[in-house]
Amino acid sequence: MRGSSQRFTGRSKHLYSIYRKSVNRNIPFEDIFDLAAIRIIVKTIAQCYEVLGILHRNFEPLEHRFRDYIARPKVNRYQSLHTGLIGPQGRVVEVQIRTREMHAIAEEGVAAHWKYKEFQSGVQTNNHFDEQIGWIRNLLSQEATSSAGEFLEYFKMNLYPEIIIAITPEGDYIKLPKGSTPVDFAFAVHSGLGFRTIGARVNGRFAPLRTELNTGDTVEIITGSTPNPGKDWLDFMKSSKARQKVRTWLRRRELEDAIRLGKEIFEKRSRKAHLKFENNEEFSAVLRQMKITDDNQLYARLGKGSLLFTDILDAVCALREDEAPCEIELEIGPKDTPAFQGRSDRSDRQPADTLRQVLQSGTGR
Repeated sequence: MRGSSQRFTGRSKHLYSIYRKSVNRNIPFEDIFDLAAIRIIVKTIAQCYEVLGILHRNFEPLEHRFRDYIARPKVNRYQSLHTGLIGPQGRVVEVQIRTREMHAIAEEGVAAHWKYKEFQSGVQTNNHFDEQIGWIRNLLSQEATSSAGEFLEYFKMNLYPEIIIAITPEGDYIKLPKGSTPVDFAFAVHSGLGFRTIGARVNGRFAPLRTELNTGDTVEIITGSTPNPGKDWLDFMKSSKARQKVRTWLRRRELEDAIRLGKEIFEKRSRKAHLKFENNEEFSAVLRQMKITDDNQLYARLGKGSLLFTDILDAVCALREDEAPCEIELEIGPKDTPAFQGRSDRSDRQPADTLRQVLQSGTGR
């Protein structure tokens, strides 16, 4: 062991741990040998067994107290060598021998394994992991907490600062990112509630939807009868999942509005221009001529302004030019069937140039 560094620590067993071990395992107090223990922390696994050999040569070991958790780790990945020794004055002392990584896992859990690996590799890490572990250990060691209510209050007020806990009127706890608003809260409860949100009460008082919530706030959501999220919600929402839901809903509503407006434009100007199609196949051919997949895409482009009604007339003229170049009959049938009617007699046709003049004078856009 020359040239190597070891660390020795001691620990005494907690009174409750003694009681629990005595009750759960039905062991009398005088048979509990690990009331006090010495921990020896070394660098390598080989050194663990080397230290074990030195101890057994110098002190009498208790054979039934030896446990090799390095060769056979516990389910939670705990590893260590445990041995019981008869020390001076016949007192039994338990010795635990482990490496630094094993000690980190025993003290801070299996996640510490990755932290230790990063330390070994020289990778520079931030304090995020250490802060989380420190917060949890501090929470579990609160001796001043004397009741479940006080413990819960401490938990709410000292929760890890990147997260807040808001409460529903029914007493359910909702975890949210720090800086969240009543809208984020509503979506965390249920998407349907979020979409229908029109107002909120925070701790019994009306509050704007952009109000930033704090841990412990009780939030009541006021809803409307239909979904109606606002575009301005994206300016203050914190939950990325909720923001994506709102963004998707707004895009769908904008598309529906564009389709509705485009259909109105198409029908109104078709009537004024006396535009009609011989059948659905001819209408589909016009769509293909314009590289448009279906009527909804046509209406959407009209509604958004990326397509003009005169573009449709040009496509119709190009499709029919073999039949009567630049002279097409653009006539609408009965009002309740705006676009798909049988073609009228050719004797009623008027030149396409005249039609364009009418459209450009005020009815073509």
